[in-house]
Amino acid sequence: DRVTSVASYSANALTGSGTVYLIEIDNELNSSAVYLKIVDATSATISNSTPNGNGTPDYMFKAPAHTKICITVPGGIALSTGLSFWVTPGKALGSTTDPDQNGVVKFLSA
Repeated sequence: DRVTSVASYSANALTGSGTVYLIEIDNELNSSAVYLKIVDATSATISNSTPNGNGTPDYMFKAPAHTKICITVPGGIALSTGLSFWVTPGKALGSTTDPDQNGVVKFLSA
């Protein structure tokens, strides 16, 4: 179980390969939707100048305003390198804006 408070970028939260089976995004404090963006890497460069580079998320999940959502992945999300992620209210690729309030993201992995 990986619990991380997010206001910006978290590098290598899984510290190696693994499979994520469940993700919980707590966005109850924000009045706008946020997007969890995940990269299978030990780090990522979140940048508007790398639309198809390190800053491109492999997975993206939306959490509506004032909600806590749980995403189950029965087959799992296999990550070969690591788990790096960020949360932003910007849907656009390369968005680096932090949410107004911190949220909590939990990963259940093996």
